[in-house]
Amino acid sequence: MKNLTLLLCIFCSILNFASAQQITGTWKRTSIVLEKSDGTKSDMFQSQLKTMPCAATITYTYAPGGQVTMNAGGCSNMKNMLEAMNGKTTWTQTGNKITINSGDENFPIQIYNVSFEGGAMIWLFDYASNPKTPNPTHVKSMKIVYKR
Repeated sequence: MKNLTLLLCIFCSILNFASAQQITGTWKRTSIVLEKSDGTKSDMFQSQLKTMPCAATITYTYAPGGQVTMNAGGCSNMKNMLEAMNGKTTWTQTGNKITINSGDENFPIQIYNVSFEGGAMIWLFDYASNPKTPNPTHVKSMKIVYKR
């Protein structure tokens, strides 16, 4: 029984390590679905693409050391803003929880649940679990999907 418990602990550790490695790399957002408390949903990313099609070219690189680098791609109007966050924004992962720290003391740390389906990385943000995050429209949750 002792050996089985030890084997199970080692297996769980390997799974946690593998999960932490999956976030690393360069990703593009493909959707940002907001769910209101009444259950209605809207994809804000698709709305953004209508007015700013270049948003589909923005990339997010999650380095193994916890740094986040954003590349504006074809969005020259967002280049300065995104690059200003490079080197400041960091991430950490514990199991299926991703913590994002923007490095800005005026913006709270955010905690997401992360999962993977095929080539997609899915982040779920629960506003009730992140009470310091501004929520003027009283959204219940936000689901962000990234693809390589």
